[in-house]
Amino acid sequence: MSNNRKLRRRPGLATTLLALLGASSVCLAGPYAYVWVPGAYHLASIDTATSSIVGSPIAVRTATIGGAVSPSGQRIYLVSYDYRQHIANGWLTVVDARTRSVVASLELAVDPLRVAVSPDEKTVYVTHVNGGPIVVIDAATVTRTAQLSGARSHSVVFSPDGRRFYATDSTEPGAIVVYDSATNAVLQRIALERYPEEIDVSPDGRFLYVTHGLDDKVSIVDTEAGTLLKTLPIRANAVAASPDGRRVYFVAELSSAVVVVDTNSHNPLASVPVGLGPVAVSVTPDSKAVYVPSSNAVTVSVIDAATLNVSTISGLGGSFKGRFIGPSPT
Repeated sequence: MSNNRKLRRRPGLATTLLALLGASSVCLAGPYAYVWVPGAYHLASIDTATSSIVGSPIAVRTATIGGAVSPSGQRIYLVSYDYRQHIANGWLTVVDARTRSVVASLELAVDPLRVAVSPDEKTVYVTHVNGGPIVVIDAATVTRTAQLSGARSHSVVFSPDGRRFYATDSTEPGAIVVYDSATNAVLQRIALERYPEEIDVSPDGRFLYVTHGLDDKVSIVDTEAGTLLKTLPIRANAVAASPDGRRVYFVAELSSAVVVVDTNSHNPLASVPVGLGPVAVSVTPDSKAVYVPSSNAVTVSVIDAATLNVSTISGLGGSFKGRFIGPSPT
């Protein structure tokens, strides 16, 4: 069982927190975690070296569904749609992480869901709600270059070398679709059980880790063999593999916990309690800390990867689904 301790308390009101954020000096030093300010369409930045909020808030169009920090940390890609106005169209918003400002946006034809950025940062892939197409976007011009149909894709992840990308496909009974990144051609379909949703890849590219929506299981896929290796009885809504390749972290929203899985045995090591309603998970580049935003608790839980002790940053809400931690952009 993890020990919980409060690092600091932050005001719960959006106006007070925004004032604190605006008063902070911008000192981009360590890897940054980007999480929501409650009650406002703003992203706050957490310096993961100190677990403190730094810099001014980043204003965006609407509440973001999915997103990704680019591998260099220079850009943040966010997808959103305005559910309040019942507008079917959505947007891709591009944020310059150094200037903390929106530099481009692209209207999308249907409700967007998740974002993936290629390792060379030249291409961005966006999936859509209810099995819409995967839209391929040129990162330099922020324009569409292709649209991939035929699969009900929820999430996408690139292989570390960038040569392939993997998309979950919820078409019954379920699969991982393997694409060639250069041509966008389908190379393989790896059969899974139903409702595959979130996905991450091991740093050596050997394994895929997949959640299964409404089903109480996660899947581990061997990419070399192109087969399902193992399932574990975990009902998860988010997943992140540690950059050192030693662990995988699955968010179990219903039990407000993070299940830690050892990558050698592919067996669970521990279940770590976090804030109520955890929505996402991301690991720092040094693999020493795991950040878990919780929308219901309005907290961010910070798990020490070595001890599994938990610290809490209060006054911040959830985050977008995807990699919300990236290097400092300076």
